[in-house]
Amino acid sequence: MPPNYPGRSAWPKKAKAPTAKPGARIGLNRCTALGGLFRGPKDGSAWTAIGDNAYGGAHHVVVIPPVSGSQDVLLRVVNGKALRSADGGSTWTSPSGLSGLGEVRRVLRLDDAAKTVLLVGKTSAGFKLWRSIDRAQSFTQTRTITGQGSAILIAPSDVRFGGHESSGGAAFSLAAKINGVWKLYRTTDGGNTWLYRRDMPEMWSAFGTSITDENVICYGGVELWVSYDGGGNFDVVNRWWEHPGNRQFRLHADIMGVSVIPDASVLPGERWYVNTHGGTYESKTQLDKVNWISAIGLGVSQYYSTHTSRRDPKYVHAGAQDQGYQRSVLGAPGGGGPWADFTELITGDYGHISSANGSHDLVYSDYPGFVLVSEGEAAPVLRTVDFPAGFDGQWVPFLVADPVDTEVFYLWGS
Repeated sequence: MPPNYPGRSAWPKKAKAPTAKPGARIGLNRCTALGGLFRGPKDGSAWTAIGDNAYGGAHHVVVIPPVSGSQDVLLRVVNGKALRSADGGSTWTSPSGLSGLGEVRRVLRLDDAAKTVLLVGKTSAGFKLWRSIDRAQSFTQTRTITGQGSAILIAPSDVRFGGHESSGGAAFSLAAKINGVWKLYRTTDGGNTWLYRRDMPEMWSAFGTSITDENVICYGGVELWVSYDGGGNFDVVNRWWEHPGNRQFRLHADIMGVSVIPDASVLPGERWYVNTHGGTYESKTQLDKVNWISAIGLGVSQYYSTHTSRRDPKYVHAGAQDQGYQRSVLGAPGGGGPWADFTELITGDYGHISSANGSHDLVYSDYPGFVLVSEGEAAPVLRTVDFPAGFDGQWVPFLVADPVDTEVFYLWGS
């Protein structure tokens, strides 16, 4: 999770350790920091891993239509590395012309005849704009990005931009990070004048605007905030602690990106996708309702610790980052894709799973703030034990079960 995370160890007082909805299953639920690239239908019903032969994740993905009869061209970017595939991910090559590229902020494809790809990235000399007109085979640096709008008196250290296509090129929204605080600016006259609307202290980096309605704007941090009046008022889509009780229709914590695409098949004329530390959500109602489309079939959870019962190896416990304490009852392996379905028993981050005798009669692990005790191999019951008052240790401190006394464990700290 990002280093400026406010500290989820302080659970709401009435929901210190919320449990999962029975039967909730975990598959994807990571934003593929290093987990490759997956392809699937827009409803999330079937996912296929592509590009397992190329190390790294996919912070930005652009799909470019082929010239004729061939497969789509894929461009994936993570940090300062870009990779291109014209054969569905079987092979990947590096586009030319991107030397010196560091952190990439945005990649866009235009719907012109050349299917122009624009890339904004940071170099040692500042932000640059690159352009490709040959389906991402090569890029040419076209501009150094400097200057500032008249309404922004202090040069921003970071910027997020959104346009409302329904406005005919007149309405745009801009998030500018000034002195460490994200601020929202708006124009309704094509950029001639900009109006400051408000600070957005909860924002990390995710920012999105509607294509069909110039008044719909959102930004994300721990939670996702949306405005339907052009930034005058914002309300949270849901609180992060609502997710465990209704995973399918409540956003997971940590909003890492928002995308909006035109879609005439839904009433607003657009479909929204929200990427979180718990996977991807879809909205057909401009964030009034969300649906978790990556719950099943994407085996890219990030695990801190796993434990297989020595007595009965079909039982596996796992402590995940952001996806809680999980358990699986393994069946016979077979087929492609993820083999084991895991149930998330409790939300959060868990590590250092330990058992005195190797069974799952008593299993210990810890979360930033308490020790989790799982009791019972076939039908585990979870209990929590708070860290001692004044305890000071690592974020997920080291823990180990006593090898002799099954009811004793050791927790490292000061």
